[in-house]
Amino acid sequence: MELRRLSPANPDHRQWLEEVVMAAPAYSWLTEGKAPDPSDALEILNVCPPGIGEDDKFVLAVLEGEALLGCIDLVRGYPDEQTAYLGLLLLKECWQGQGIGNKLVARLMEMAAGWGCTAMRLGVIETNRPALHFWVRHGFQLVGSKRIAGFSGNTLVMSRAVSYPYTLPLRPAIAR
Repeated sequence: MELRRLSPANPDHRQWLEEVVMAAPAYSWLTEGKAPDPSDALEILNVCPPGIGEDDKFVLAVLEGEALLGCIDLVRGYPDEQTAYLGLLLLKECWQGQGIGNKLVARLMEMAAGWGCTAMRLGVIETNRPALHFWVRHGFQLVGSKRIAGFSGNTLVMSRAVSYPYTLPLRPAIAR
C-alpha cells in the first residue's frame, strides 16, 4: 500500500480527493447530515490548524497499485510539537471493512514516531458511531469535546500514545 502526498496546486490531486469524498457518502451523512460535495476536497487540501504551515500538513492518497482507496489528513506538531493530529482517515466505502484502516493506523503511528511525536490526537463527530468504535478499538481515549459549526454533533477529541511498531490492541473478552 502506497501513501502519496498530495498538493493543493495539482488539479489531479484535487480530483482524487473528490473521488474519495464522493465514494464515501455515509461519512458526510453521519457527520454533516448531508450528501457529500466535491468542494469538500478543497477543504481537506487547504484547511490547516492555527499556526501550522504547509510543510507540516500531510494530505495523503492511499493507493494499492493503480487503485485509489482513500485519503488521510495528518498534521505534524499540533496542538504541540509532541503530537500528531489526524484530521481525517477516509476510505471509499467499497474498501471499508477489509482491514485496510488497521494497516493505515500502523503506518500513521510509524510516521508520527519518525517525527518524534509521543501522542496522536484526532476528533470524531459523535454521530459517526462506526468511526468512534474504530478509534476506541485502537486504544484512543476521550480527552475532551467541542462544538464545531457545520457538524451534526459534538467533536469528541481523542488521544493515545504513539507506539511503533504498532499492533492492534486486544479486544477485552465479552462476559456471557
